[in-house]
Amino acid sequence: MTGCGRLSELVRSGNLDFELLKPVDEQFLLTCQRIDWALFPQILLGLTITAVASVEAGISLRAERILAYFALLICGVAVLYSLLVMLSAVSVWTVRHEELYELWFYLLQFGNYPEEVYRGSVMGAGVRVLLTYFLPILLAVNVSARYGAMLLDRWQPLVFMVIAAVFWFLASRSLLKVALRSYLSASS
Repeated sequence: MTGCGRLSELVRSGNLDFELLKPVDEQFLLTCQRIDWALFPQILLGLTITAVASVEAGISLRAERILAYFALLICGVAVLYSLLVMLSAVSVWTVRHEELYELWFYLLQFGNYPEEVYRGSVMGAGVRVLLTYFLPILLAVNVSARYGAMLLDRWQPLVFMVIAAVFWFLASRSLLKVALRSYLSASS
């Protein structure tokens, strides 16, 4: 989040030129240069809670289930990362976009609710379709949580998540490349 948010400031200040001159992949450099390591204990706490809950629920922890669960988590993070990169790429054209980041946090709040909340009404179904297929936040959050809780007795959700993660990662990479190609440097 820090690296993606920094892109807007680099464009505004004209310092993006210096970043693009470095012999490193642009997406990696711009988005992963600063990582908030203070969140690492939260990740460990979440994994601990998941493991304890699985044991308490009597779910057998076989190696393939654990690997599938971590694959779901990685795919969920990849989808959310890709959406954030796409949002950051827009800053090349808009320069400042704090309101878009507020929208990001609101969308994440909608993604934290179970998918069943959005059933039963036309508007809820529309929100569910939007947040599952067009902005796959529900997909990234709910599939990992729901099927991770069962530790995958079926393989279809894992395949669907892998396809979605690859698609959105490639889409975000393409949009960032287009944005950087259309970037007018500070010297021009």
